[in-house]
Amino acid sequence: MSKGNLNLFKNSILLTRPLQDSIEMSRNISPEFKFFIAPLLEIKKVDYDLNFSENFDIILFTSKNGLRFFKKDFIKDRHLVFTIGSGTQKFANKIGIENVINIDGDSEKLKKKIVPYLESNTKILHPTSIIENENLKNFFKNKKCDYFQLGCYTSNKSNKNKFIFKKFMKNCNNGMIIIFSGRTAQSFKYEIKKLAFEPYCENKFVFLPSKKIQRELSSLKFREIFVSKKPNERSLIQEIKKFKLKRCEVG
Repeated sequence: MSKGNLNLFKNSILLTRPLQDSIEMSRNISPEFKFFIAPLLEIKKVDYDLNFSENFDIILFTSKNGLRFFKKDFIKDRHLVFTIGSGTQKFANKIGIENVINIDGDSEKLKKKIVPYLESNTKILHPTSIIENENLKNFFKNKKCDYFQLGCYTSNKSNKNKFIFKKFMKNCNNGMIIIFSGRTAQSFKYEIKKLAFEPYCENKFVFLPSKKIQRELSSLKFREIFVSKKPNERSLIQEIKKFKLKRCEVG
């Protein structure tokens, strides 16, 4: 195998996020990498009713999908809009939602930062997936706030591109895998065990945005796992580029 082919082999990345997010992330990383896009979650819009009698005080977006499938015309000047992560904030700005309070972190950091904005009976609307968020539900209940989770999309574990997934796992020694959420990690683990691909994990480098996601993969053995300093796409990409630079220096 030529040196050029070896370099291509070393710089292969498996992207497992939903299709649109994977395509956008590949553009944000670098054209120097060879990307294998095999989404492990299938996102679909859900019809919902917005004829609420409640006057919400806060609208909370914890992902870009919540923004994609929410009718932004419902947002009024009186609403406080919160986002989690720079990617979610940028997407909100992109679709015309300018006045956003962004939490540069995860749900745990949100719970600390949002407290000064809460009063008894504060009404929070959270457009997200149909999977109940017990963590935030219990948090706002303890703060004596009214929390309403609006399920506006489904997030189903599904590997629609099995050919690409198998090709990467079997052929890309020292390849890199990006797993961006706990639910994606669960889907990845299911596929690996179903295909009996555990041995192929042992020569792969995995990049994750949080330790919480790492715990979902604890039953699998990888060559090495990297967790970004912050739980967002930008920090994760920095970790990947730093790893590539270090690997180039080693040769």
